[in-house]
Amino acid sequence: MENVILRLDEFSKAGEDEELILKRIKSNEYLNLVRETFKSWDEVSTVEKREMFKKLIINAAAIELCTDDMVRIFIKWIAQYHEYHILIMTEIYKNPGITLGTIWDNVFAQDDQQRPRENSAKADLYRSFIHDLQLGGVIRQQRSVNDRGEFLKKPKRTRIKSEVMKSSFDDEDKQELSELGSQFIHYVLEDVVMQIASAEENE
Repeated sequence: MENVILRLDEFSKAGEDEELILKRIKSNEYLNLVRETFKSWDEVSTVEKREMFKKLIINAAAIELCTDDMVRIFIKWIAQYHEYHILIMTEIYKNPGITLGTIWDNVFAQDDQQRPRENSAKADLYRSFIHDLQLGGVIRQQRSVNDRGEFLKKPKRTRIKSEVMKSSFDDEDKQELSELGSQFIHYVLEDVVMQIASAEENE
């Protein structure tokens, strides 16, 4: 984590927000976040997750898209979710409105193989990943909202009765990240601090 400390130190000495960022880095609230992140860092075993922790704590020093309590939730998410959960989130973040079928094709399919049978272990595992993210309020079916941010009901559609359940690899219903899910991806997968610093240099 030494490079995290160095990066924060460099960023705190540059730009118009130097005083605010320095105050943030020295605050008890931020130092508590750092301690929680270091603890979780020691408990994970993959380079990918450690990179997420690094970006999270650096970005949490410089941007205020969400509260520190939400950042704590993000720390738990990194530790809790499998890399495939993160890949699914990222796929939806990059392609809003993508379907479950296309997510499978882009993330899980290998060598143009056919989609698994609905009663296969692969389908069971995929449903488990999707269920975890839906239950956690990270992803949902894409919905329209009014000017007050209220979700609008979908118009009823006449469906042809079928003897089988909807496929785990459905190509009809579009998926989106929740706002919290979008903030998570923004914090842990994007170099927001570097983007801010670059923008300041170009002004």
